[in-house]
Amino acid sequence: MTLEERTFNEIVAALRLADKERNWHDRRQYPRVPMQKCMAIIPYRSGVTGEAADVWIRDISMGGVGMVHFKPMEPDEEFLIRLPQLSGHQMMLCRVSYCAPLSGENGNGMFGIGARFVRAVAPKQQEMICNN
Repeated sequence: MTLEERTFNEIVAALRLADKERNWHDRRQYPRVPMQKCMAIIPYRSGVTGEAADVWIRDISMGGVGMVHFKPMEPDEEFLIRLPQLSGHQMMLCRVSYCAPLSGENGNGMFGIGARFVRAVAPKQQEMICNN
């Protein structure tokens, strides 16, 4: 699943409102937009949500998100993330593609995680999740 171009552009604009526009080049399927934003993710297993955890978003693309977390995550593990748009937000279901310990002095106990967007969460389902 990929984000629609308009939705992706709104998310990036909302996250980088104060930053200058740049031309990002990357060899991946979708260009990544680097950033440093703290956001919450919500574990999602078999339709049941877990305790929200803060992560650092390090990049976003039309196909997924890269983040740094203090806990490792398993491949295929799923979580929800609420991404801002210029008007409102979009909650996305994501699936972990990879998780690797970060190396170096500042990487102690931290993990680099890449996740793909699976689908947008319907507004009605978002209400139920947010009220739990």
